[in-house]
Amino acid sequence: MLKEFSWKKWSVAAFTVICGMIVLVMVLVFVFDPFFHYHAPLKGVPYILDNERYQNYGIAAHFDYDAFITGTSMCENFRPSQVDELFGTNCVKLTNGGAFFKETSDMEAYAMKNNPDVKMIIRSVDLAFVFNEWDYRNPEVPDPEYMYDNNPFNDGDYIFNTSVVTDYLPRTIQRTLNGDTADTFDEYGNFEDELTFSKEAVLSHTSHPARNPEQRGMTDEEREELRVSIEKNFVANVKAHPDVQFYYFFPPYSVLGWYITYISDGKYYAYTEAMRMISEEMIQYDNVHLFTFDDAYDITTNLDNYGDAGHYSAEISDWIIEQMAADNYRLTEDNIDSRLSAIEKYYYELDYEKFYEE
Repeated sequence: MLKEFSWKKWSVAAFTVICGMIVLVMVLVFVFDPFFHYHAPLKGVPYILDNERYQNYGIAAHFDYDAFITGTSMCENFRPSQVDELFGTNCVKLTNGGAFFKETSDMEAYAMKNNPDVKMIIRSVDLAFVFNEWDYRNPEVPDPEYMYDNNPFNDGDYIFNTSVVTDYLPRTIQRTLNGDTADTFDEYGNFEDELTFSKEAVLSHTSHPARNPEQRGMTDEEREELRVSIEKNFVANVKAHPDVQFYYFFPPYSVLGWYITYISDGKYYAYTEAMRMISEEMIQYDNVHLFTFDDAYDITTNLDNYGDAGHYSAEISDWIIEQMAADNYRLTEDNIDSRLSAIEKYYYELDYEKFYEE
């Protein structure tokens, strides 16, 4: 005689299985922690490093380091291993492609708050962002506040995140079983293999706008907004951490980057004035080492160094770190006026049309 089917027993069993699976997922995410939200990397686990916006805060909070690289894609090809070799540090990378000043400033502050051992920071100062509001954040990229707000009640957004559960967690486990090696910070965020670095590649990615015959300076409103931005997004961290050495630099955009962003936009003198405002303020602090490589004309005028109008190769990235370590191209009270004036004159008078010739 067949036993009568018991929906009650089936429901209890199904509920038990579902709860068990939920608990298992929670345990696995907590143990392996692909985004380092709860703890430092486990020894022997070959972690995947490929998601800056979600992994940086965990790296900043739980990794062992005394120096870090932050900023935009202008720093993504930097190699922490090279920084360690030249500066004697234990460096990690906390870059965020497309990060505006406020986002990078927050990253700086968070890392130093969570790691009192930090003694050195390398950060790009992207001149293209100077006319945004001081607290502007990139609306086109994710901003996962639950990764850094110290609120345990929204951790479900991480624990049950589809990408974490169905992608990062199984890949991390599989790599562990395979005995693979972990990704390195030299590889993290690095886009060297994603672009072709040549004049032909630059021209294929670059527009050819007309030169604007009128070039204006900064308005009073722009000047005041930038003054606030400098204070909140740069000076505040520098003052709060006098024992930390801040290596800031203006990235060497290509000549076509200067032309498209500044000259064709008609705000050339506004940008160069903004560069001077930032420079004159930042060099006043003993713990700031401010560099500009815009007068390395042999680099900026050689389009073979670039993948597009702004992004330079890993070879140029290595060169920048070498120059910082040697204290070359640094802006000081003795050279700031002559160098910035020469840069302003050079790019204004340059014949840009010849760079568009095939």
